[in-house]
Amino acid sequence: MEYKYNPKQFSRTLQISMENVYNAAAQWEKDKMSSSKYNLKNEVGYLISDLKIATFTHQISEKQRDEMKDYFLSLIAGK
Repeated sequence: MEYKYNPKQFSRTLQISMENVYNAAAQWEKDKMSSSKYNLKNEVGYLISDLKIATFTHQISEKQRDEMKDYFLSLIAGK
């Protein structure tokens, strides 16, 4: 599966969170189990927190944060 954001282009904290979300999304795509979807939701929640911190510390802009948030939330919706 091809993803919109490359984790290597971001800080280590965001890299880890993004990789966790991508791994959880891949698992959800693979097995469609409710536990996998729950895990994906949790990982996206952690990433959103990390995105807020990255914005606060000026690692990313508010616009980029909002775009990334929308994208990662869309993974939960299956878009």
